[in-house]
Amino acid sequence: MTRQIVVSVDGLPDEGKQRIRQIAQAAGAEVQFVPEAEGWSGHLDGVEAAFGLPPAAMVASSSLRFLQLHSSGYDPYKIPALLSHPELRIANARGVTAQAVAEQCLAMMFALTRRIPFQLRNQAKHVWQRASSYELLFGTTITIVGMGAIGSALAKMCHGIGMKVFSVQRSEQQLSFVDRIFRMDEVIDALRESRHLAIALPTIPSVKPLIGAEELAAMPDGSYIFSMSRAPHLDYDALIPALDSGKLAGVGLDVFPVEPLPADSPLWDREDVLIAPHSGGRFVGEMDALSALFAGNLERYFAGEPLQNIVISKDTVVD
Repeated sequence: MTRQIVVSVDGLPDEGKQRIRQIAQAAGAEVQFVPEAEGWSGHLDGVEAAFGLPPAAMVASSSLRFLQLHSSGYDPYKIPALLSHPELRIANARGVTAQAVAEQCLAMMFALTRRIPFQLRNQAKHVWQRASSYELLFGTTITIVGMGAIGSALAKMCHGIGMKVFSVQRSEQQLSFVDRIFRMDEVIDALRESRHLAIALPTIPSVKPLIGAEELAAMPDGSYIFSMSRAPHLDYDALIPALDSGKLAGVGLDVFPVEPLPADSPLWDREDVLIAPHSGGRFVGEMDALSALFAGNLERYFAGEPLQNIVISKDTVVD
């Protein structure tokens, strides 16, 4: 029986598809490319490897042995049936979009401190008017919560423009572009000295958001927050009171508890809030990088070699 591979990721380049086909053919396998809109029903029957985001319950009842996600997040797959699966390996796309997300955050930092939204509104009205003040990032301190691929990329850029960089992280790994490391339970200590806060954590179990009213209160007046991470880490209800009081001067958000952000959310109408539609990871070349990741892992899978970015297997569960 021919080994079966299913790919359900729209937008992959022709060159990437061809490489995937060649790797599969060399292993005596066939590849089926399925449009995402078609869904996964019936497409995992007898399939050995897949690339995409099939429902976790469907994966659990399938014959899959290797699943490559095209997202960094993998929370839906942390179910008992998959965590205890003796043969299935799941890999994510960690790192592929890290630089893009980090640059999105830095763009929001520049936009708010240089009053770009104010200038754009005036440009639309043909009004020549300066803001009451403009700020520098140079010489200020940023706390980055989470020092994975995104946090590290952002830290390196912030260090490069003359910012002092604090990191809040679970490991004690010291990086040359980080000035000081804080433990996760020391986040308030870091915030007391920081004008900027960027959240770049993966989703981790938490009783309450890591950043809430108490943490915001610890920051200097007129501070800025940027959330490029999964929503549970930030108490979004605490943002508007902090903005109204002057505790926060601006907020940049790329992820939300509910997406799309509801049309009646008060965040839409704030001049001191920048909203992006979870687009931080998008960039020209993204699909090339994703197809290369899957192709490389597929080749390793057929060769019996260790796979990159494994997050769930019988020996591994990455938090």
